[in-house]
Amino acid sequence: WSLPATKNCKLILKVDFDDKHMNTTLTIANTGTSAFDFQTLLHTYYNVTGKAALQADQCFVEGLKGYTVIDKVTRDPPRISDEAIISIVGEVDRVYEPPAEQPVVNVTIGVGGNQKLTMEAKGTVDKNIVPVACVVWNPYVETAKGMSDFGDDEYTSMLCVEPGILRNATLEPGKTAVLSQTIRF
Repeated sequence: WSLPATKNCKLILKVDFDDKHMNTTLTIANTGTSAFDFQTLLHTYYNVTGKAALQADQCFVEGLKGYTVIDKVTRDPPRISDEAIISIVGEVDRVYEPPAEQPVVNVTIGVGGNQKLTMEAKGTVDKNIVPVACVVWNPYVETAKGMSDFGDDEYTSMLCVEPGILRNATLEPGKTAVLSQTIRF
């Protein structure tokens, strides 16, 4: 999340889980007297078993077709995704912005060992539904080597799928924003 340092806010992170699902809810409350713009993401890293992050049949994200893609690696102009399945074939750092009619993100994530999870995320600002974007990230070889807090080959065992409120988000005094995700095992 990013907030201007001069603003007052309260953050509450709630996590509950059992053997079938995990719910994560982040609540941001504006406790100040001025509105502020914000962005927030739930940085969810998935362990990909068997170091299978580069195996398209084992590690993938499905459900973002039709989203607008902003590719932070290639810096190509934004485009509408026609990919039914996103897999790791190199460094991936993409923001997927939802179509207006689809504010809730709902994806299937392959995490190796023929295991799949589902993730659903939704957001509100002042109790109004807002679009939830999804970032897909894997640093791949060269970027992983340059990271001091990341093992050189850890990219083979992880996939980051981050739901977030990224678009035109302003929080008025006394109001709250909520970003929640449910991961089903």
